[in-house]
Amino acid sequence: MNPIDQSSGIKPHSDIVKPGSGTSPARTATSGAHNPPSGGAIGDESVTVTETASELMRLERQLAAMPDVDQQRIASLREAIADGSYSIDAERIVDALLRADAELS
Repeated sequence: MNPIDQSSGIKPHSDIVKPGSGTSPARTATSGAHNPPSGGAIGDESVTVTETASELMRLERQLAAMPDVDQQRIASLREAIADGSYSIDAERIVDALLRADAELS
């Protein structure tokens, strides 16, 4: 079944590429002008990223390398609860809840 309604007069755009096909339309970094793919081989195109994008990629890799849970912190909290030295500051919790409520209002 063809997903494009032939009666609508809308034609598929030639630049649409299925993910994973290995080819994509090239755009120049300076003008944004469209250049047709050159041979379709991977490696024929080059990309320049900004310093901000590079920093974001670096931070993303750094975050991915961090554990989801700080096991050392959990162990110290469990120990404090077990020996009775963990104290709950109810006033601090209430202040934080009120601040959060005020920000959402």
